Amino acid sequence: MSVNDRIHASYNELTESEKRIAKYFLKHGDEMISYSSKQMAELCHTSAPTIVRFARTLGYKGLADLKVDLIVHKKNEVPDLTKELEQDEHPIALIKAVYSHRLGNLKRTEEMVDPQVVNEAVDVIEMAQNIYLFGIGASGNVCFDLYQKLNRIGYHAVYTPAHSLL
Repeated sequence: MSVNDRIHASYNELTESEKRIAKYFLKHGDEMISYSSKQMAELCHTSAPTIVRFARTLGYKGLADLKVDLIVHKKNEVPDLTKELEQDEHPIALIKAVYSHRLGNLKRTEEMVDPQVVNEAVDVIEMAQNIYLFGIGASGNVCFDLYQKLNRIGYHAVYTPAHSLL
């Protein structure tokens, strides 16, 4: 999970000082890599210890770990080539834009997946005698697909579209 994702996930629990820091990080995260805690504190109108506390609140051991995460995510960032396309745009530019956008979405999705949660879910499913799936709209399609796959590999799954429950 990126620094920005961590900020968004914990924003409501942050103190007012930490929210100021969070806002600055969201706007100027790339610049923060080269700053000391004291320099960051001056920019965010707070203290150096508050900057370190902010990093720990986000789940890092300290400011150094937060900065390493910023560097790693910047290095792995997939450039988003999507832009307003012109009427006479070359088809190759369109293909590159679509590809870049899809790749970026997949990368962001991968970052949000917590392997421990996935493993726990697999353990629960493996122990279940019955698996009940409910869904509507797009989630209904995903549930139905999962229902078919689970039954195909020997699990007892039951799917009910949510609209039939009303």
